[in-house]
Amino acid sequence: MPDQEAAAALAELAQRNLAERIAANPYPGRGIVAGRLAGGDWLMLYWIMGRSANSRNRRFTVEPNGVLRTAPLRPEELEDPTNVIYRAMCELPAAGRGAGPEALAAMPEVFITTNGDHTDTLAEILSTGGTVQDALNVREREDDPPHYTPRIAAILDQRGAPHGVPQQLSFAIIRANPINPQTSDRILWRLPQPPEQYGYCIHTYATNDTPLPPFQSFPPPPPPARRPFLDLFLGSTHLQF
Repeated sequence: MPDQEAAAALAELAQRNLAERIAANPYPGRGIVAGRLAGGDWLMLYWIMGRSANSRNRRFTVEPNGVLRTAPLRPEELEDPTNVIYRAMCELPAAGRGAGPEALAAMPEVFITTNGDHTDTLAEILSTGGTVQDALNVREREDDPPHYTPRIAAILDQRGAPHGVPQQLSFAIIRANPINPQTSDRILWRLPQPPEQYGYCIHTYATNDTPLPPFQSFPPPPPPARRPFLDLFLGSTHLQF
């Protein structure tokens, strides 16, 4: 009975989070979900939204090595690539594989998703023995006043799994300090592995306003993926096609 009550409470919390923080949110901005499907496989989801013409003028492209990038939808209309064109998702192969074709063919062990070029910062520092916190320490929130868009990230590190070390799931945000926006707050969450069909979600903005208020809360769990995970979010966000 306690297990059933806990499961029911988690399902209720997840449904409420989706309804209040995503479906009812006119502008959550860019967002990341990391969770587990039925059977235990991991899934990472990234979405983009935009208010300005420059921010809306982009699409996703996927490279053969699993890298997901943003790219201009109409290159001739791109005003400024800063903060809108970047590598959003990448995978790091097993240690010691190098950077050649053999590395690309290796089973990846670290999965990184972000909303900016700090994807590259995380990949470089993690691949050379550094930590997520090390990567956060050398970056600032985006320089786009008055919003100072937060940098968000999710990192799934499976390097210790062959040795019996639990997988590490981290979420992070670099956002402007509310007292002095010229400085940055750096927050790192090390999260427990979610139950199957659950995960965590973080997005850049709390709602639509001017200036845009940053995400403030602990990454909430989205609801169970009893229908296709992607459809669940596409049907609950204010996306335009």
